[in-house]
Amino acid sequence: MDSDDPLGRAVHNALARSEGELEATCRWVLSQNPAHPAALGQMTRLLRQRGDAHAALELIDAAIAQQSENASLHSARTHFLKTLRRTKEGLHAARRATDLGPLDAVNWINRAAVAVDAEAYDEAIECCGRALALDPTRVEAWVNRAAVELAKGDAEAACLSYRRALALSPEIRAAQAGLLLASLHLPQISAEAIAQEAKALVGQIEQSKPALTLSPVPGRRLQVGFIGGDFSAHAVMHFAMPVMLRLAATQFEVSAYSTSANSDAVTHLLRHQLKRYVVVGVEQPEAGAQRIRDDGIDILIDLAGHTAQGAIAILALAPAPVLVTWLGYPGTTGLRTVRWRITDGVADGPRAQAEYTEGLVRLPGCFCVYRPHIRDARAWKDPRYEVVDTPALARGRMTLGSCNSLPKLTRETIALWARCLRSLPGAELRIEARGVENEQLSGRLRRWFSEEGIAPERLVWVNRDSRAQYLTYHQVDIALDPLPVSGGTTTFDALWMGVPVVTLVGESFRGRISASVLMAGGWPEDVTTNADDFVRRVCALAADPEALNRQRHARRPQMQASVLMDEARFARLFGQALRLMWTMHCAAQEPQRAAAQSTEQAEPARTSEAKPAHEALPSDDDLTVLAGSQRITMKQARALLGEWNEVASRKALETNSASAAGERAQAQGHRARVLARAVLTVAPEDLQARGAFGH
Repeated sequence: MDSDDPLGRAVHNALARSEGELEATCRWVLSQNPAHPAALGQMTRLLRQRGDAHAALELIDAAIAQQSENASLHSARTHFLKTLRRTKEGLHAARRATDLGPLDAVNWINRAAVAVDAEAYDEAIECCGRALALDPTRVEAWVNRAAVELAKGDAEAACLSYRRALALSPEIRAAQAGLLLASLHLPQISAEAIAQEAKALVGQIEQSKPALTLSPVPGRRLQVGFIGGDFSAHAVMHFAMPVMLRLAATQFEVSAYSTSANSDAVTHLLRHQLKRYVVVGVEQPEAGAQRIRDDGIDILIDLAGHTAQGAIAILALAPAPVLVTWLGYPGTTGLRTVRWRITDGVADGPRAQAEYTEGLVRLPGCFCVYRPHIRDARAWKDPRYEVVDTPALARGRMTLGSCNSLPKLTRETIALWARCLRSLPGAELRIEARGVENEQLSGRLRRWFSEEGIAPERLVWVNRDSRAQYLTYHQVDIALDPLPVSGGTTTFDALWMGVPVVTLVGESFRGRISASVLMAGGWPEDVTTNADDFVRRVCALAADPEALNRQRHARRPQMQASVLMDEARFARLFGQALRLMWTMHCAAQEPQRAAAQSTEQAEPARTSEAKPAHEALPSDDDLTVLAGSQRITMKQARALLGEWNEVASRKALETNSASAAGERAQAQGHRARVLARAVLTVAPEDLQARGAFGH
């Protein structure tokens, strides 16, 4: 610390005091000097821990206004722009940082990270090389290089880079998670081997002592937390959000703990509907674990596993009495602290337990429930998303298709799909994936198809656009599943749009997701067990376009009537599973007391079909929604909607919209639409709520 820097001394002295005092000191110092390095560093650290990237970016911009040639400031700006997903601006800031500070490896590492997000993969690889040339021990450079290689679909090269990173620093979580995720895409590595790798990687950070159970009472209302980094318009929320909202509306108090500062309309909805929404981050796992303990969470459900936004370091500290993993990651956490994994009997067969450190809770039917259009439930009835005729009727040729990510398109996958194309000489294959139009990125795939004798003109490459998540299926007759990692959300999306999905069932969960979905939905004929059957099934579907079209238009109603979209049923089963886990936990703590209570609660089921109170499935009328700051039942909400819609419609007809009465009618209609949105978050097919929007 510079003895001639009184502002620096003030920050240094505040470090020994409370966080509030440190923040106050830093803000005062920054008011005197917006670019003061110590104050800015401490203040942005605090804001990063809170997940407030916007506020941190404002401070950095104020500093840059004073010191525009400071490379470190532009590099810090890169980090927060990346966090906010402002990729184009982030890449510009990163390039400015390397221009100003070309001899600082950190600047090149940050530029590589944001270049990956911008799909500038060649630039990212070059930046990693520049960083390693300056400092061969920079672990982050190897992690970024691996991320580029995985994004390009080269899982084998990615594994090698992740291992180089771990050789330098074995405790780096990004490298641990990346290695496990990349390994899943290599068919030569078994699920058991990946499980052993997971246990070895996380063993050093695990704490065996669970959180203290303050009230081990089986039947009480439970505090349930969900943790992950994807509480936004992400694939995971198609399955987690309906369960979270249903549980919150019935028998549990539900909280969300986000490891990411990302925020959008889905995040806003969850903030409004759940008991609490907390950004915990992953940089200080002890603080995140303590916050969960302080909130009194009974059951914590992991939604991310070994992914980039995973909370493994927090889960390793046993922040709640019962830890569960579900969705997010198709394998084991490797943690002994995580007691359970929620799955089903198809996704995880009878011999699957050897692949997990968690106990398997197999739900009947499918392991999840699907809700389309999570960004806006009103889109359910948007004409653009209605099922259309199978395109082969108009084109005269069959279009096979896939919307899976590049790492899933392995050499084995391409060989299998090429067999289908050779068996259907007039067909084309449409592949939609992130950055796939870039020939440098998809060059390996194009070469593999060429080696299989498939002409380039039979392949259609489409860059992924999240805004067209469902519309791309209007151009596809039959969807092909990849291997060894099968489709997940893409399988549900295809079925929702009426498109059949043909899968070759794998040996472990990573290759059995589509099989689980198809079996539960009522399409077992599309689940094949070998490559020959896969090709035969695709050809059988393609042989009769008229029948394919009839099936296409029947598929969505069949899906809606199946367990795949029965939110009430799934929430009941999920809640019962959580209650069983809790009861077992309590029994382990207080055997006699828990046994007596369990016997007492189970007795009615022996003499009648009635279930214990905590397992009863409430009707939709008993579910609750937030209306403003007040929680009301769905029955009350529907009554209000009916009243408000009737009044608004009558007044709108009777009065001029410019009059005071007309304005009141418009305000009444606005209140009805706000309440209708709240109803649709819990029951997206509610007809009365849709009526508020004219659907």
